Amino acid sequence: MEERLHRGRKMDVERWQSLAHVCRRWRIIVFGSPHRLDLKLYCTPKTPSRDTLDVWPALPLIIYGDMALSSGADDIIVALGQSNRVCEVFLQEIDGRQLEEILAAMQAPFPQLTGLRLSSSPNETPPVIPDSFLGGSAPRLRDLRLAGIPFPGLPKLLLSVTHLVELSFWNIPHSGYISPEAMITLLSVSSSLERLSIQFRSPQSRPDLESRRPPPLKLSVIASDAFFFQRG
Repeated sequence: MEERLHRGRKMDVERWQSLAHVCRRWRIIVFGSPHRLDLKLYCTPKTPSRDTLDVWPALPLIIYGDMALSSGADDIIVALGQSNRVCEVFLQEIDGRQLEEILAAMQAPFPQLTGLRLSSSPNETPPVIPDSFLGGSAPRLRDLRLAGIPFPGLPKLLLSVTHLVELSFWNIPHSGYISPEAMITLLSVSSSLERLSIQFRSPQSRPDLESRRPPPLKLSVIASDAFFFQRG
């Protein structure tokens, strides 16, 4: 089912290619208005990225797919190497070795990135995302979702994200725990945020309530249509 969805979206994103193949005149017209026609290339774990990137102009890249369907991450790494062109990265079921390669390829700035969703394979012990991830800055990021992948340096990255609309930090192991106080401080200045969900798999997120006195109430105003915080 998921594979069919990927194929369907790839066809929608790259529908313009059929026009570019009609004739030379049509090709010139299509490539003459890349922004107006919203031309993009769609890369998956099974896309021969080197061939694709050599054939077409330097268009924005969408990187999308289920990593469980591929034994390696070579083609994804090639696409991520075009960091100034990548606008979306949605990868799921990433095993530990693949994730190490993907994170290593994402240490440079990604100035066009607007959407990032990464999820690890179940029962994996994924590597921690380093502070140098995305070059420490993601000025255009609007959608950030991580599942099962620790990123203790997230607060530092959020300082550079001024247009974030959705943040989902789900099923995060203890190595990626971030205190509620740190999150509230950062989110209080996230004026564009509309949707938030957070869940940690950490004993620190379930303290012994009898041994702690509740902190004094503090009013924080967050511009948000929906706010969801869960301690798991």
